[in-house]
Amino acid sequence: MSSGQQTPSHIGKINYRKNLTPDLAIFRMQPSDRRSVPDFKAGQFVALGLKLDGNHSITHRPFSISSPPEEKRYFEFYISLHQNM
Repeated sequence: MSSGQQTPSHIGKINYRKNLTPDLAIFRMQPSDRRSVPDFKAGQFVALGLKLDGNHSITHRPFSISSPPEEKRYFEFYISLHQNM
């Protein structure tokens, strides 16, 4: 992926969420088709997209994958809330 190639988009769903603090949560996402997650190396990230604030376009943000590469059921992310100043 370092060659600048774009990978195809995949649709996933959140299957687990745990709030650790008011500003930090663990999310686990799995492919919607229940396939294994794609192979990845430790330290890689993915771009997650969401529709925000009633906007019809999708906003993408990069997130580092927290789960180990051996975990094939889901990707795990630790996501913190950042308030706009």
